[in-house]
Amino acid sequence: LITLAGEHLIGHVVRRFAPQVGELLISANRNSDIYKTYSPRVIADSIPEYPGPLAGILSLMISAKADYLAIVPCDSPFLPENLVHALAREREQANAEIAVASVNGKLQPVFALIDTTLTESLRQYLTAGDRKIDHWYFQHNALEVDFSAAADAFENINSPADLADAERRIG
Repeated sequence: LITLAGEHLIGHVVRRFAPQVGELLISANRNSDIYKTYSPRVIADSIPEYPGPLAGILSLMISAKADYLAIVPCDSPFLPENLVHALAREREQANAEIAVASVNGKLQPVFALIDTTLTESLRQYLTAGDRKIDHWYFQHNALEVDFSAAADAFENINSPADLADAERRIG
């Protein structure tokens, strides 16, 4: 909920991401009233004690009405405007269950397209105490999709310096 150019970071993300998906769901365990201004479907973790990003992904998979769930973080305001299309195209060509972005050989695990039939697999993975996103991805037919040509689109805001850089970029 940090502001960038006078708007919450999530507002920038929603503006780029919402046109790419059929329905926008937001995973949040706090501040749901604020998040509901961006989407009426704010989904809390279904697993207690908030065991990391995969718990949010599981809750979204359970709630999704589509065959595939596209995910992005709320702190990456410059995400590609063709992200979902590119992931879907590559996933379909490779007949993969998961398509995940990669930049210069580095996995960007929270930029992905996931087959919702994997819901039970993810539930079992989390129940076993596992938490690593990439380990779960590659237990399945996962495909890395290279976005190196758009590397700066995957920059996220983790510090005051990152925020200042993003302000300069927008300004």
